[in-house]
Amino acid sequence: MSACRSLMFQPSVPVVTTINGGFSNDRMVYICGTPRYGAQRFTINLQERDDPNPGDIGLHFDVRINAGGVRDVVVRNNCEGGSWGIEERDTPYFPFRSNEKFYLIIHATWDKYIISVNNQPFVHFRLRGGPLHKYSVINVKGDIDLTEVSYQ
Repeated sequence: MSACRSLMFQPSVPVVTTINGGFSNDRMVYICGTPRYGAQRFTINLQERDDPNPGDIGLHFDVRINAGGVRDVVVRNNCEGGSWGIEERDTPYFPFRSNEKFYLIIHATWDKYIISVNNQPFVHFRLRGGPLHKYSVINVKGDIDLTEVSYQ
């Protein structure tokens, strides 16, 4: 496997960075961060283009710590042609807490994203909406301080 690229240390939020060549089978994104004190939510999107028009979103990973009465939920979804898919909310546990650092890995395979948090398996999200290489932008936004964003 190749070395990490686009290594960003302590980037300011929001972060938008391009993955050269887009996603592909066996490519990984690494995100290390800390939800801010009193955090409501933060979002990680793997998307087609940069904002303000991100195009299709292959993976919408929305961590809701305390957002509008919704607590301790991680929503996964995709958006294709402006239409959102069916949300997935089931998780085996909730690993995100205000002021507690986490290390997240998104591992792309030919048919799904495998997501781990703090070196523990967390969730899978089936690939929807086109080939992996279509998604070439990582967007991280919300109530989070980032230590590192990189990919390989």
